[in-house]
Amino acid sequence: MLVQGSALLLIVLYSGLVVGTYKKLRSDQILFPKRVILILPFMIFALHTTWFLTQIFKDRKKAFVVLELGFLKYPMVIGLLAEVYKENLARTIGESSKMRIKKQRQRKREITKRIEKAQQDMNNRKGKAVIDDYKKTIFASVS
Repeated sequence: MLVQGSALLLIVLYSGLVVGTYKKLRSDQILFPKRVILILPFMIFALHTTWFLTQIFKDRKKAFVVLELGFLKYPMVIGLLAEVYKENLARTIGESSKMRIKKQRQRKREITKRIEKAQQDMNNRKGKAVIDDYKKTIFASVS
């Protein structure tokens, strides 16, 4: 009877952690697959327990702080996880926008080179039509 009650208590507590984790991440607008959210509390507890066991022989105070952080301050750990995820996402978006701007600048340089070459050709009496064509098509696509 005691074993069944303990197992039921663990299931209820773990279910509460999963639901709380899901609601916290959803309120922060972070969408993980449900199977990740199901194992996330276990992964956090396993990580903190492993970290505790490696630190217990080096620095006992630090080891117990790690254990306290994982088990007693679980909502704070989820909040930190959400913040790190958002910062990483923002950095990725920022880098991709920088790459887009860099590609636009490179394209403008290529267009300028083409126009300069066409102007040299025009000076050689080869292509007024080429420059007009570049001005119409290329500058229309850039802006």
